[in-house]
Amino acid sequence: MPNKTIQFLALSLVFFSALGSAIGASAEEKKIDRVRTKALSKGVLDDSDLRVIDDFVSASLEDLVHAEDYTELAEVRCSISDRKGRSGQNQYTAAFLMSARKHISRSLETVDSFEDNRLKIELYRNLAVLVVELENADLVHLIFPLLDHTNTTVHYWAVKALSSDSVLAKLNAAVPDKEFSDKIIGALQSHIATSKPETLSLIVDFASNLEHPRTIQILRDIADVRIKSYEDWSVEQELMDAALLKAIASVIVNPAFSSDKPLLGRKFAQLYSYVIQRYMATESLGERSKLHLASVIVDVESSTLSSLIGKRQSTIKKAVESGSFSSLQRACDLLLGSSTAAGSLPTALRFTYGKENGKTLTGPKKLPVRPKPKVEVIPENPGS
Repeated sequence: MPNKTIQFLALSLVFFSALGSAIGASAEEKKIDRVRTKALSKGVLDDSDLRVIDDFVSASLEDLVHAEDYTELAEVRCSISDRKGRSGQNQYTAAFLMSARKHISRSLETVDSFEDNRLKIELYRNLAVLVVELENADLVHLIFPLLDHTNTTVHYWAVKALSSDSVLAKLNAAVPDKEFSDKIIGALQSHIATSKPETLSLIVDFASNLEHPRTIQILRDIADVRIKSYEDWSVEQELMDAALLKAIASVIVNPAFSSDKPLLGRKFAQLYSYVIQRYMATESLGERSKLHLASVIVDVESSTLSSLIGKRQSTIKKAVESGSFSSLQRACDLLLGSSTAAGSLPTALRFTYGKENGKTLTGPKKLPVRPKPKVEVIPENPGS
């Protein structure tokens, strides 16, 4: 009986402790919801209201950092982001974001001290997601250290925070903050070479909406990374190249970047050529990859070429649909150029493919032959 009594008391203690925690959390939410309602009704918040906001953010982030499972993590994070405030709540929103900035910083420091690496990764990810969900450019500096994290998911969400709509709005302002712009753009640019395709897609989208001279360099750098990945046959996520090629095309036709047309045109043409050449290397591809490449080829022709060469065409699409690689090669040569003649795109944008042995190259580089897989040689065991 004594043992059963002890077990009962222990279970009761756990139950009432959990119940008390749930009630406490609910009470904190009710308090801040009342303050938010007051702000919505144009009421002026006093010091006690501001304390309620700070207490809620502090307690919620404490709960997030010490959550017992992924479900609780997500619930706490959503509870915070759902109460960030909306337009018309300027005083409330400003106070909420000030508290968020303070307590997210402290939470990151707390997570830094944890020893469990898997737990740290999940908490870093959720804190980065929270910054994205709070949609405020003044919070993103908190996430800079996570850009260098070796976990690709943490890195992805850190890049997503730095390339968010709120950041773009601040960068594209009539009078942008130069220091902020240089820091954001520089950070994203410095991680292009090491980012996975999913993350590069975020930076492509960011650059395509960025009104800044360094847009060109960002797209050039990403194009170089993708071109190299085609050349060494390590390319993944070919679908992203449709967005990249469209982004480059939109910059080419932008009058503000007219002097960069030739260089960007060459990047566009070489990457597009590699997409087509890879598609024609059918013996080296799986069915899914072929479908993705075909989609990119047709999409780019229909959505960009009319603005680049001044007329609509569908010869590439027809060649893909017919399954005739000879027709596709002819269409590609007419558009991009060959070893014997310049194509309509280089002619329109006034670029060449460089020089080789003093001779001007009129066609894009050929995709290298896919390297044969290395065969591991297992040495014989002399004792066998």
